[in-house]
Amino acid sequence: MINQVVGVSGGIQIEFFNEMRIDSVADRLVLSPNLGYRLEWSETKLTIWPESNWESESEITILLKAGSESLNGKMIQQDFHSQVNVRTPGIIYLSPFSTRAKINRVSEFGEPPEILTEKTGVIELAVSADGEWIAFNIENDQGGVDIWMADRNGEETKKLVECGESVCSEFTWQPEKQRIAYSLYKDGYQGIPSVWTVDVLTREVTRFFTDLEITSQFPVFSPDGSYFSVFSADLGGIYLKNLKDGSSSVLETSIPQTVIWSPNGGSFLFLRSVELEGQPVDKIYRFDLSSNEISLAIGSEDDLFNYGTPAWNPDGGLIAIPVRQLGGGLNSKIWLFDDQGHFIQALTEDEVYTHGGLRWSTDGKQLMIIRLSVDSSIQQPKVILWKMQTGEITLIAKDAAGAVWLP
Repeated sequence: MINQVVGVSGGIQIEFFNEMRIDSVADRLVLSPNLGYRLEWSETKLTIWPESNWESESEITILLKAGSESLNGKMIQQDFHSQVNVRTPGIIYLSPFSTRAKINRVSEFGEPPEILTEKTGVIELAVSADGEWIAFNIENDQGGVDIWMADRNGEETKKLVECGESVCSEFTWQPEKQRIAYSLYKDGYQGIPSVWTVDVLTREVTRFFTDLEITSQFPVFSPDGSYFSVFSADLGGIYLKNLKDGSSSVLETSIPQTVIWSPNGGSFLFLRSVELEGQPVDKIYRFDLSSNEISLAIGSEDDLFNYGTPAWNPDGGLIAIPVRQLGGGLNSKIWLFDDQGHFIQALTEDEVYTHGGLRWSTDGKQLMIIRLSVDSSIQQPKVILWKMQTGEITLIAKDAAGAVWLP
């Protein structure tokens, strides 16, 4: 048995009747086109993960040649053929953002959006790496915020974490795992934060720091899931843990934040504040895992620009960043840099908007942006899309925010 449709970063799953001899399967497995992949076994289930991404709208042919053996000695006598289609990524977002938002999906750009779930008052969204599951949070009747989840079609909706009077937010999926990390703010948004994880299958929750005195928030996994970072004011910055060997380090910064990993997982970007002209200004730094060195990633420490949370293009060569000039008003424009910090071009120019919430598409050809008027007393942000090939900006949704790609 095999799944017939996958997302661009999803795993192709083959279910065998018996546990198999791994080498006997691996030696007889052929994919067409000839794409890079790796194999993961779980008892009788084989998952074929792409080394990078499958190509959107493509068809992958799977061939398992005869001769594979099970652990009990049974042999597959015939070749196995199957075809898997790779779907086109869509976008999900929250709208109407100004009131009680629902989850909306745009599958084909230009087509009317569809409402995925009738749940209202949704605050945040996060999508699993394979695009099969959506996590979201909603206020409960105790004044707190619970975590819910649904499949990519808005079905199989269930409450995942009951948070009582506390607020559970800032959640993120571990790549290729059924696990979510999240921040729990005790007794409300202004409460003491701590990072927890939840196993999606068992709903078992675990506190990240066993020391109850250590605060933590803004969790994120590395692209391969082998590193995990949180921001901890008590520890003085970003706490980075190697999940394989248990080693850890702290990168000093006073800015609560989620780090931005490079696509290959070899480094990440983070913000530090410096003082310029009597005010704090945020600059972007890079931490390299192989050398354990920190360096300024963009601009110079004395340039008169404040940098926001960046977005790293999936090919690793480009970085999009919200940039605001000191003394230039409240608006942030989106600038594009190469991975060495050299300016390439401005993607937005309009002075009456501020921009953020950047998300690259999985193929790196489109950048999703949240745009907000700096003069409006009514906060009704818009979701827009910048296309690299043409430079065209397209409006996706009005009175909408929290937008993420749905692979």
